[in-house]
Amino acid sequence: MTVVRREKRRRWAVVAAVAAVLVSLPSVLSALAPAGAAADAAKLRDLVLDSAGRPYQGYAESAGSLALPELPNLAAVTALFSMRTPMRVWYAGPDRYRVDILGTAGEHDLYRLPDGEYTWDYGDNTLTELIGEPAVRLPRAGDLLPPELARRILGAAHGDPVTAL
Repeated sequence: MTVVRREKRRRWAVVAAVAAVLVSLPSVLSALAPAGAAADAAKLRDLVLDSAGRPYQGYAESAGSLALPELPNLAAVTALFSMRTPMRVWYAGPDRYRVDILGTAGEHDLYRLPDGEYTWDYGDNTLTELIGEPAVRLPRAGDLLPPELARRILGAAHGDPVTAL
């Protein structure tokens, strides 16, 4: 056996060993991960529904793909369901939060404080106080945040039986 053949076999053995390690790595990592207790579906639903008072902050994106026409005075609502909406949120509780809709030219903010609700338009440099509750409340970007959306969906089916998938 020549030196060249021996080196060729050694190189291919290294390639095969690296490939075997890469193929088996996900299985090894999943076996090493700690096993969590199986969550009871009803308990998980109750935890989500009771989470309205838990503070959080973060970034979320809503990606709508409905082909809605542009309607005058409803552009913000149709954009929620037909475009990508990047949002930042600071949530201290149901009566104190801030949701920012981020855009290329600035941001549109909704502030909820114990004394009222306000919108801020960075591009127009306007602060508007929202007085009273509208007869029909249109969807807002904050309604599409994961915690709020989960509470709305699970709240609509509160008495229904649930099972784990």
